[in-house]
Amino acid sequence: MGKRGPAPKPDRIRVLEGNPSKRPLRGDSPRPKGIPTCPSWLSPEAKQEWRRVAPELARLGLLTRLDRTALACYCTCYSWWRSAQETICSQGALYVTSKGQLRTRPEVEIAKQAAESMRDFAAEFGLTPTSRSRLLIPPSEEEIDPIEEMLRESEKRRRQK
Repeated sequence: MGKRGPAPKPDRIRVLEGNPSKRPLRGDSPRPKGIPTCPSWLSPEAKQEWRRVAPELARLGLLTRLDRTALACYCTCYSWWRSAQETICSQGALYVTSKGQLRTRPEVEIAKQAAESMRDFAAEFGLTPTSRSRLLIPPSEEEIDPIEEMLRESEKRRRQK
């Protein structure tokens, strides 16, 4: 029998979300290092998607070497979805059988299933608007505006009173 309840979120994600439950962080979760390389066996479309999302995920600290397979799966689903969508756009969502019946193209179901899988993987990496809205990513040192910093400090002092 599987474990009950939702899978625990990694501390890194909980910190980025602002730890809404205010429960203590576990602190013992592994923190793998390194950015994964793009698998050579991915299709050209999947490699293109990898090159689009991997650098940004790595910059945010949401991608490590251990995430290579999960990101490859996301990129593969993207490739399948894109291929099916191109067929649907060029040939339409329906076709007429030899008996004159109107049927839905198989690519419609492929696109639907690929989009669902892609959405699930995307949510794991914070690539959807909803999952991204839950993340509180601190600005890098070079992005901090001095005036913004002064406003933050005055707000902290006001809250402490």
